[in-house]
Parts: sequence; structure tokens; C-alpha cells
Amino acid sequence: MKAVNVLHVIDHLERGGAQLQMVDYLQLIGGNGKYRSIICSLRGPTELGGEAQARGIETICLNRGCWSPQQVYDLARLIRRYEIRVVHTHLLASNIIGRLAAVMARAPFIVLHDHSGTVTPPKVPYLLRMLYRLVDGMLLPYTDRVIAVSQSVADYRVKRCGVASQKVALIHNGVSLSRFDPQLTDRAGIRRQLGIAPSDAVVGMAARLVGYKGQQCLLEAAADISRRYPHTRFLLVGGGPDRQRLEGIVGRLDIGGHVTFTGPRKDMPALLAAMDIFVLPSFHEPFGNVVLEAMAMTRPVIVSSAGGLPEIVHTGHNGIVVPPRDPLALAGAIGELLADEAERQRLGLNGRRYVEQSFAMENVARNIEALYDELLSVGDTGTTGRPEVGAV
Repeated sequence: MKAVNVLHVIDHLERGGAQLQMVDYLQLIGGNGKYRSIICSLRGPTELGGEAQARGIETICLNRGCWSPQQVYDLARLIRRYEIRVVHTHLLASNIIGRLAAVMARAPFIVLHDHSGTVTPPKVPYLLRMLYRLVDGMLLPYTDRVIAVSQSVADYRVKRCGVASQKVALIHNGVSLSRFDPQLTDRAGIRRQLGIAPSDAVVGMAARLVGYKGQQCLLEAAADISRRYPHTRFLLVGGGPDRQRLEGIVGRLDIGGHVTFTGPRKDMPALLAAMDIFVLPSFHEPFGNVVLEAMAMTRPVIVSSAGGLPEIVHTGHNGIVVPPRDPLALAGAIGELLADEAERQRLGLNGRRYVEQSFAMENVARNIEALYDELLSVGDTGTTGRPEVGAV
């Protein structure tokens, strides 16, 4: 039987949660030869794209810039040339450009994967945001399924965007349990590399350095914690535009001796192993892949109640949930765990078991395959209900 060609359209292949997630589950999809996955990046080649190629996933880079009108025509030609049956789009630009191209090329099925829980791109002028929302709405009748990575994203799509609930599929993200395995990491070695003393407790966070991730909230909590627990280090993993501002806050709070910025890193399992507590105090968080990774590494987690985080962290079972934008509550939760090693171990072990049971990457691949199977079976009956459109 000939494999069904599926084109995954994504803005870029820089290292990010959606990109790494996609490459991990695409390697698992179609092991029986039913589906052939192809990635198309709107921007140029990257190291992650090369890794995807090495893992057997064909990768194409259009390299014209995310919002170039030429992208639509290039993609439409690509869809026809590869006889693509399912166009599966990811991230903001791709969700517009990819679906426009799919409609123009009369691709049989279109799937939108919502990783962000927002239709409108951030930091763009008001009129462009309105235009984006208008085009997104115009494309919804041609969109066969919307994958939501959390219930909060699903609710956003149904209640705010008017997507019919039967079109929305809730498929949580997953984690590669073989890669995030605490037995395979050298905790002592990475701590030595980072200059962390064996007696130090490490509270860590891994996220892009942008305001909504809540690093400032963690630093304000760190000022309190470092006075009460002077042998505590705070590890901020990731790069981003807010680094200079956050370093200024560290100086103002006089906690420079307790805070380390690592910059962008690719050795996330090792960095998580170096931590004693993982924190993610985001103000907006559609899901939080890194929280699953921390739990897989048996780290107790403290998260805010933003977005999809309360769907995966349950206070008293595998971590602690605190209100967003509340440094005092965050400091209280950190202090509670620093004072109780047995509780840290219990929450960490529960987190690993929870991820094994509910969030293995194999589950994601299986659920996406099932969605494709459903679309193909419905399409065979000729009852997709999509409006007719002329080919280009």
C-alpha cells in the first residue's frame, strides 16, 4: 500500500518546544509505512532541520521569510508535486500561509496544530492583528481539524474563535522518556561544570527570556529565599530579549552570587538533573513541555496556574500550583520544598510515573495517526463538508 504523504508546515526549525515536539513524534509516526512525513520550514536551514533529516524525516526549507506572499505559491506547488493528502500546519505564520497554500492546491485535508492558544501574533500593529484574525476566520471552514495541546487552548478555539467543538481534537504534548531518563545523566558532573557546590540546593527554570515566562517573578522570590536559605542557587536556562533587563533586576536585588544565566543550551536532561526543584511561573502558557521534561527527570515542579499548566501539575501529587505574578506565593512554595527533602523525592517520583502513564511521546504519535485515520475514512465517504474552491 502506498504511504499517505503528510506535509508539516512550520515557521522555522530553530530549537523550540513546538519544533522539538514535532520532530520527536514524526520519527514515531508511520512506523508501519502508512504515513510519510515531510517537514517544510518557511525559513532557511538549521541544525535541528539537519537532525530531522538524519532521523529519516525529509525536510524542505523555502527560505523566503515567514510572511512573503511568494511562500503561498511555493507551498502550493510543493503540495501538488508531492501529492500531499494532509497539510498539517504549526505556529502562527504557518497556520495562515500553510492553509492558504493548501486551499489553493486543493489538498484533501487540512489540520491546524495550535501550540499557542492565541490567533493573533504578538507585537504587531493593531490593523495587522485584525487582518490576521480575519484571514484565520476565513480559513476555518476549510480546516478539517484543529489540534489543541491543552484544554485551555481547545476552549479558546471554541469559545473565542468559533471553531465547532467536533472539529477540535485535544492531543496533549508528550516527552521522550528514553532521552529524559534520570538514570542516564551525570548530575554531579553538570553541577561541577556550572560551579555548583555539592551542598547547594538548585532551583531552576528553563524558558525563553521573555516577560510572560515570569523570570522576574522568580528573581523576586529568589531575593527572599536567598536570605532564608543562603546555600540556594537559581539557574535560568535559555536566551531571549529580556536577558539584560533580568540581569539588571539581579543587580538591583543584590542576588548576583545566587543566580546563574546559562544562555541557550541543548543538554536539557543534564541541566534538569542538576536541579533540585524546577519552576515555571509563566503568565501565559498553553501547555509547558519543559514541565513534563522536568517531571520525567524526577524533579518536583512548581508552576503558575496559567493556561494548560494546571492540567499537568496537581498540588500534592506531582508538584505545586501557585497564582501567576505572585512572588510571595512562589517563594512560599520553594521554601516549603527546600525544607523537606522527602517531599521533594515523593513529588519527583510521582511526576515520573505520571508522565510514563499519560505523556509518553508514543501516545502523541498514536493519537495523531488516529486523527489522520479518521480524516481519511471520512474523506472516503465524500462527507467532509468543506466548501468547494478552484485549484491554482
